[in-house]
Amino acid sequence: MEFGEPLKGDLRGLSSCPVKKNFILIYVYCKECRAKSHQNIHNCPECDETPDETVTFLAIGPHDAAYKAAKKRIIHF
Repeated sequence: MEFGEPLKGDLRGLSSCPVKKNFILIYVYCKECRAKSHQNIHNCPECDETPDETVTFLAIGPHDAAYKAAKKRIIHF
């Protein structure tokens, strides 16, 4: 995928993409996540059965609210 920006820290393995002004979309692209071994960082449900070309949208909204929502949706070991 050629859009978005990889996130760091607690949100490693996810990407963000601005939608409009202060709105941001946070998502995970399974192929990219697996290529960087980020599936070892957070345990996505059904990761083993999910096709590589899957994009899962975790949050959309104002910048700070979207990041907060995304942090609640990922599961850390």
